Amino acid sequence: MFLRDELKGKTPKVYYVPDQKILSPAAKEYLSQKKVKVVYIDKEEVSSEEMPSEEEPRKTYEDYETGAIYIEKPEAMTQIIDNQLVYKNHPRIVFRGKMDSLQAFIIATQAEIYSKDSLSSLLKDLDEVLSVSNSILRAEVLEEVMPDMKILGLTADEVRERSHYPEKFFHIKQMTLPHYKMGLIYARLNQIRTMVREAEVLAVQAIDIRREPWGARIVLTLNRLSSVMHMMMCMYLANKYSKSQWG
Repeated sequence: MFLRDELKGKTPKVYYVPDQKILSPAAKEYLSQKKVKVVYIDKEEVSSEEMPSEEEPRKTYEDYETGAIYIEKPEAMTQIIDNQLVYKNHPRIVFRGKMDSLQAFIIATQAEIYSKDSLSSLLKDLDEVLSVSNSILRAEVLEEVMPDMKILGLTADEVRERSHYPEKFFHIKQMTLPHYKMGLIYARLNQIRTMVREAEVLAVQAIDIRREPWGARIVLTLNRLSSVMHMMMCMYLANKYSKSQWG
C-alpha cells in the first residue's frame, strides 16, 4: 500500500491530506485502525515541508460523524455544537431551519396584528410562544435539558384539558375546522400550529430521544406548544382577544 510506504512504519498522530488528494477506502481503514486523525488542508498542493508539525497541530474543526479534522470549514458544512461540523442537510440542521422558519412566521404574524393596532393580548401570548420556541432552539444547540415550564401561565395538564374540551372552557365546538370566513388572524394561528407540529416530527427524526434526555424534553415541549396554539385558536373564536370576533 502506498500509504504504508509513505509513513515508513511510523504512526503519526495526524495525517494531513491536501484538498485535491483522495484517500482510498483501504487507506482510510488503515488510518482508522491506527487511530490516526485525518486532516484535510484547503490547498491544491502542499509539500511535506509545509505540513504542520505534530507538536503544533492546526486543528480548527472536527467532523461530528467521523472525527476527521478540517483546517478550514467546508462551505457545505456547518457547526452542530462547539467546533464540530456536519453537512447542512443533517437532520438536526433541518430541525433548526424549521424552528427558524417558525419564529420568523410568528414575528410576521405579530407584525400583521400590530399594524392593526389591536389584539394586544394576542400579541403578548404570541410573544410567549416565541420565547418558548427560542428556549427549544437553545436547548437543542447546547444539548441541555429544558426546565419544565408553564406556558401562558398554564401547566401541561391545564393546557391539554383546555385544548381537548374547548366547549367547556370557551363555548367553542370541539375540532372546529378552519375556514377562510374565520379571518386572516385565525388562519395565521392555525398555520403556526401546523409549523409547530412539523417541527415536532423533525425533532423526533433528528434526536434519539431514548438516549438524550434533552431531546425528549424538546419533543414534549413542542407537543405542548401545538396544544397551546389550538387553545389560542379557540380563544380567538370565543372573542377572548378582541371586541371584534373576526379582527
